[in-house]
Amino acid sequence: LKLCLFEKCRRSCSMYSLFFLLCAVLGETPLKVRLVEEKLWFWQTSCFGDLDVSAHLKSTQLGLRDAIKFRIEVHHSCRSCKSLPPGMRISIEDSRRPEHRYFIEKSADLTDGLQCHRAVSVNIELHTRGSSNVGDLPIKLNVSLVTAEGKFQAQWGTASIDFPFHAYKNVFASQREHNFLMLGFPGVGKSTFIMSAISALSQTPQQLPNLFSAAEGGHVTKVINRFPLSSWLDNSDVKITLWDAWGLSTFNQNLTVALSRGQIPHGYAMQTFEQDGVQNSVRIEGAQPMDVVLFFVKAGDLKVPMQLKQLKKHMSYVQELGIAVSLVVTWLHTVYAEDLLLQTEAKLNIPVVPFTGGCVPDCIESPPKSVSSVQAKDHNPSVTKHALVVLAKAKHLSDTSMMIAESKTIRRPAIQWFSGMKDKTLEIATRFSDMLEATPWFSDVKDQTLEIVTRFSTMLEATPW
Repeated sequence: LKLCLFEKCRRSCSMYSLFFLLCAVLGETPLKVRLVEEKLWFWQTSCFGDLDVSAHLKSTQLGLRDAIKFRIEVHHSCRSCKSLPPGMRISIEDSRRPEHRYFIEKSADLTDGLQCHRAVSVNIELHTRGSSNVGDLPIKLNVSLVTAEGKFQAQWGTASIDFPFHAYKNVFASQREHNFLMLGFPGVGKSTFIMSAISALSQTPQQLPNLFSAAEGGHVTKVINRFPLSSWLDNSDVKITLWDAWGLSTFNQNLTVALSRGQIPHGYAMQTFEQDGVQNSVRIEGAQPMDVVLFFVKAGDLKVPMQLKQLKKHMSYVQELGIAVSLVVTWLHTVYAEDLLLQTEAKLNIPVVPFTGGCVPDCIESPPKSVSSVQAKDHNPSVTKHALVVLAKAKHLSDTSMMIAESKTIRRPAIQWFSGMKDKTLEIATRFSDMLEATPWFSDVKDQTLEIVTRFSTMLEATPW
């Protein structure tokens, strides 16, 4: 039944939904798998297409240091090659170069091989190398056949698995609310970031409702869109709300300050977007100050001195309120950006993170610096990872700012002294004076030191203990 559902019926929407439901009942999540044909020497026979690989995630609530569990199922059709002999192994590893890999490679034995028109299922658990950074997660995992000695069998091809970022939604859980405001001109990539972030933490890509429809009967063109992630993810612990100020064609100090304080300016409407797609026109009573303000800017604008100067000025307005800021750079494919981000970070002295652009040099071989596609419906893993890195950076800034604020407001209790401490301290000071008297010093140094000790003793006498 499982083979029928997966092999023959998965292209049917209703049957695939049934298959997805069956996996959910079994406590597993099917993952997107794509077969990749490897280059072969002219004397090698290609077996590409003979093996059909499916991958299922057995872990759903993960931390960054947790092991991740998969069930890999392989079906052999024997269209070009014969059955697999005993001793072969199914290997799964991070798709990047060894020095960048987040997980330790793991393989499982096919003790009895794999006969034609048969399927085999193995459970594999990948352990991390100890990193705890969202940016270190891979984009893809590769499943391949290897010999008992570990030699890669290229003729069978490789199964590429999109990394299940949604299993790490608990990384963004917290006990308090986080409000992140996104500022930037239309077309800079704010809405794309929202779609990518929500889809990244969902099992299936999410398509947001029309963000550009105006509230209040279509008469308002300036809208504050509010996206509570807890609603979209069905996880009340992810207490992050994204605020998107849409319709901004210019900035001024009053507008920047008002939005950062969570105040809805005159002429703006409020819309709350939830998972069911309902747009709730809301007028928030009372301000909700932002924890972090994310300034979105196209990479090309960073090379214009006047644009950079204006950007720095508006960031200073927010920083003066005690609110953390970060710069999100988009459209990196339009400029040569090898050192642009580092240079901008040095000039502005704030965190700068990329979101879109071309891979530099390759998103699969090394940790990505930028991405090529921003279509949330495609669930591009590169976009997914970048959205999560931006979100993680914002949450880190929010947590850090809160810790600093709390440390400044905590009243330290007065030290409880006991009566004998004063006498003990005076005794030590007297003994120190006697020691100085008996020590051969330069006359001026000795006199200065004795003067300091005398003043210290006098201060002790006058201090209420």
